[in-house]
Amino acid sequence: LGIRRRDGLDLQRVTARIGVDAHAMFASKIAEQTAQGLVAMTGSSLRLTDAGLLFADRVGSDYLALGVR
Repeated sequence: LGIRRRDGLDLQRVTARIGVDAHAMFASKIAEQTAQGLVAMTGSSLRLTDAGLLFADRVGSDYLALGVR
């Protein structure tokens, strides 16, 4: 998905690419990780925070696990 990149990813672009509303699909995980201080949303852009960079592999794998279901 690209979440592990410093600049993050645009969920609207992901939605266009996969044909599923990415924000809706990952809303609970985004809320959880935002509360933990691992990610931040700006508009449709989701990016790792400084703290999230320390756990980038875990953060990214959380989204991949949701997408596999």
